[in-house]
Amino acid sequence: EDGLSVVAAPGRVLRVRPDADPPVFPRVLAALLRAAAAEYSRTSGAVRASRGIEDLLVPDLGREEAERFDALLAEVEGRAALLREQCAALDDLARTAAAGVADGTLTFQDLPGPGTDDRTA
Repeated sequence: EDGLSVVAAPGRVLRVRPDADPPVFPRVLAALLRAAAAEYSRTSGAVRASRGIEDLLVPDLGREEAERFDALLAEVEGRAALLREQCAALDDLARTAAAGVADGTLTFQDLPGPGTDDRTA
């Protein structure tokens, strides 16, 4: 995606050429690099050097496959963002409820049973 880049040292940067044919989608490249690097992940306490990017095997996707994969990754990112928002809202609800119970401004009632209509007159 377009935007600023921040790289912590030591680091390596890959620049994606916008005119590449077939195109290289940053989201797709990042996912494929993560998948390839996972094969070489270090075990806890290991001291061996990490693999260079040159050692990673990344498949060469055609245009259509890369576009479909990018669309899938975009959908996953969107759904993950929605889930993060929902989790944040639930955390906020839990904090607010706890604060209300703690200061005496919130009490609870039993919920109506399944299949009952609590709006009856």
